[in-house]
Amino acid sequence: MASPTTITAVTSRVLDVPLPAPFRAAWGRGEVQSSYFMTLIEVHTDAGLVGITAAEARSETAVAIERFVAPHLIGRDGAAPEQLTAILKSAEIVGPPVYCMEIALWDIAGKAAGLPASKMWGQFASRVPAYCATGEVRSLEQRVEDCRRILAEGFKAVKLRFHSDDHRDDIQVVEAIRKELGDRIAIMVDANQAGLAPGFEGHRQWSFRTAVEVALELERL
Repeated sequence: MASPTTITAVTSRVLDVPLPAPFRAAWGRGEVQSSYFMTLIEVHTDAGLVGITAAEARSETAVAIERFVAPHLIGRDGAAPEQLTAILKSAEIVGPPVYCMEIALWDIAGKAAGLPASKMWGQFASRVPAYCATGEVRSLEQRVEDCRRILAEGFKAVKLRFHSDDHRDDIQVVEAIRKELGDRIAIMVDANQAGLAPGFEGHRQWSFRTAVEVALELERL
């Protein structure tokens, strides 16, 4: 007998969402993005519950889900995510990452139990701190102004993107923010050393010595 949470269908749609302004990602030097690609996934069940998730992914992920994941999920219990993660791991061997699917399964489990997934995982805190993540390498003046605005919007922490041609320029940005805003905002850094988009040149990978030097300078600040 089928369970009310038996999976009956898996659908995925690739969306091309226009951005309000051109975006020059720190991890894709030379690339200018005018839109944001994402895949929206829905897992449908026998009782009408729908698990929803989304990921920053293009059509290849949607194809991988359709070919390598969906056929193995149909007929299985969507409210038992831990029994299905092996399917996702196996699918990643032959296609793009499909880990985002697990979120939809936990969504079904939570809806079936009448609880947020966080409660099922033993939630303790009712609030968590949020930070504002930046995505572009920007000038010192622009970044200081960005952080003023971010602080005014209520954020207590910001993540900066590094990877200027000279890492000392990046350090100067942090120094300027700290001088302007003091300890009112926590500063995190993503150096974008491993996330370069393919096909774009100009990426200068830090040496171990440079990485240590930057880390020590950040510790000082």
